[in-house]
Amino acid sequence: MKTAAASLALVLALGLVVPAAGGDAPEGPFAALERALAKPPATGLLVTGVGEGSQAAGAGIVPGEVVVSYDGVATTALEILADAKAKAEAAGKETVTMEVAGADGARRKVDLAPGQIGINVVAVKEGVPAPALPDATAVVFDYAALAASPRDTWYLFTLPGQPPTGLEHVRARLEEGRVVIESEVAFDGGEQWGVNHFVVSVVLEATNPPTVRSTRFENPEQGFVGEGRLETSEGGGASWRATIRGARGQAQERVFALPTDAPAVPSYALQVLAALLPRAAGSCFHYRALEDATGVVGLKGCLYAAGVGEWPGAEGRTAKVEQRLFGNAPGMAFFVGTDGEVVRAEFGGPVTTKATKEEALQKTPSGVTLRTN
Repeated sequence: MKTAAASLALVLALGLVVPAAGGDAPEGPFAALERALAKPPATGLLVTGVGEGSQAAGAGIVPGEVVVSYDGVATTALEILADAKAKAEAAGKETVTMEVAGADGARRKVDLAPGQIGINVVAVKEGVPAPALPDATAVVFDYAALAASPRDTWYLFTLPGQPPTGLEHVRARLEEGRVVIESEVAFDGGEQWGVNHFVVSVVLEATNPPTVRSTRFENPEQGFVGEGRLETSEGGGASWRATIRGARGQAQERVFALPTDAPAVPSYALQVLAALLPRAAGSCFHYRALEDATGVVGLKGCLYAAGVGEWPGAEGRTAKVEQRLFGNAPGMAFFVGTDGEVVRAEFGGPVTTKATKEEALQKTPSGVTLRTN
């Protein structure tokens, strides 16, 4: 479950991906992107990531550029782009034209085939700075609560407008000063998306702020494995070594510099950290996203405590923790119950709700063998 700029339906429909290029953070590819967020060169959809081998990459599109139109339609919102894409595909067009504005505002047109573009985007308005994150506060995570009560929680997984179609299983414990997280997600997206199955493990040092040590992301059905580990130099610099192996056994290894302005946090660790965040309204932890599958370091985000109350969608009094992303991209929301566990999580479309193990197992997609059962 990614940090997404829209619902899973839109993400999959557009073929959105994590950024393919790494490099030093905050310098490198994300420096240009963050400058564009601070002063967008045009109104439209700001490109925040481009997938390797995608149509966008082939057309020379890079993060920091703005998609201003697709097939003659002004793309002022992600939903508009998704609709224009669908209409072009339904019409059987062989080629569509997409207009893109560069960092200097100069525009160019690129021809694409209908279908997946291979970009992550966020809506912006020319010259209007994207909203900044709330100010960071001194956050001390409640690791003692995790030590006293390790997590072993099952959830029902629900796609927008559908009954539960799958499950999520989250286990977390404190072990020798480290937070060990294991997550498994499996759901059936039907004819459009098919069966999805992810198994993820994350190890963090239980420090304030936390320090990521290792990650492993596996898609058993597709044979994809992404692993990463922390490396430090004699001079104290930190980097992330990511190894990616595909279904055919091919492997790729890349090294990314880790940021110094905010800790790198894997996306699958956010749910557990949200439950350990101080509940006082206004508590705010800044981080940079570290993609579990690829090791790519992304834009800044934060976990923000919105307070305790009767929140829509969550039964009873819960603490709401919001994920906020630089550029005002919609993020996730976690609702923490009085027992300190996340009872509901919203992922910009898909939702998981706490359930019994028996209820969750009933939603195991056909053909999937769970790893954490």
